[in-house]
Amino acid sequence: MNVPIASDVLAPGAALPMDADPRETQEWREAFEALIASQGPERARFVLDELARLARARQLGWQPELNTPALNTIAAQDQPVFPGDLAIEERLGSLIRWNALAMVVRANQAYGELGGHIASYASAADLFEVGFNHFFHAREGLAPGQHRGDLVFFQPHSAPGVYARAFLEGRLSEQDLLHFRQELAAPGVGARGLCSYPHPYLMPDFWQFPTGSMGIGPISSIYHARFMHFLTDRGLLDCGGRKVWGVFGDGEMDEPESMSALTLAAREGLDNLVSLQARILTSAARLVKPGGRLVYATCSMLPEENEEQVAAFLAAHPAFRAVPLHEAAPLLTNSTHPDYLSLTPARNDTDGFFAAVMQREAEAQGGAAHSHSRSAF
Repeated sequence: MNVPIASDVLAPGAALPMDADPRETQEWREAFEALIASQGPERARFVLDELARLARARQLGWQPELNTPALNTIAAQDQPVFPGDLAIEERLGSLIRWNALAMVVRANQAYGELGGHIASYASAADLFEVGFNHFFHAREGLAPGQHRGDLVFFQPHSAPGVYARAFLEGRLSEQDLLHFRQELAAPGVGARGLCSYPHPYLMPDFWQFPTGSMGIGPISSIYHARFMHFLTDRGLLDCGGRKVWGVFGDGEMDEPESMSALTLAAREGLDNLVSLQARILTSAARLVKPGGRLVYATCSMLPEENEEQVAAFLAAHPAFRAVPLHEAAPLLTNSTHPDYLSLTPARNDTDGFFAAVMQREAEAQGGAAHSHSRSAF
């Protein structure tokens, strides 16, 4: 990814069936390559944006493909040392993915109608593992001065991955994994059955919270964070240093109870609630080189999830600027916001959607050089 791609490799040349003049096409390509080489990518992007604006003004019926270039590729010499053993973590992540897959497949070989989710954890495994290895804080004890542990609300369909991780830790046996979704048959062979989704009633020593009903996880996490603030403010229990982690998918966050509860979190400033939005933005910022762009998108209409997240990020990262919508996507004219892409059901006849483009210009004056790293994800 870090090696420049030769121009002739990118050139389709006469292979395009609609190309009536391949020689002229090649001249345009060479001119554009020369522009990049002589004046840099910023000027090249400006010219492309101007051509797109002109095409729209002339009503040519053309628009660019909505795919972004590989702007986040970081040269090897710019990568800092990973805060852990990346090779071991990658190896463990691969084993956990495989064990989760094998557990679900074996369960369905025994009973073909058991079902089970595979792709949910496979797609989010790195997020889970980074949380387990570097963020989630286990309980030290209940004595004064001991950390009482974070609260973690796991995405329910990813439960097989958490079981597979517990197997590597020695907390679950192979017989336990063989009885996924078979709670009644498991005791007969000396095993414990593993419930489909996180459920502390069925597995009280394993799961903290039930999250299997779509929408129950997000709203519960928000009210737990609020109650922890209440305990601290009233002097009943010191919850300082403890976090509430919510790992959720679009299915949960699109529920009306989830979206409405977010207003409570924003109104009361629940800084102990980590829905991973701000942390993901901060983590992604390390991957963006000067001139690169970072796109933040949500399926939400709430300002606290959209504009306020962007404003907080820009305030904390002065090397970035918000790219106005007319510059980032000049052909998109149906937004309800002048600077960001904002779609609403009332105006656009679609679900709520928000996107903001932020570009790294240069490092802040007087600050330490900002390191770039390849994501562990």
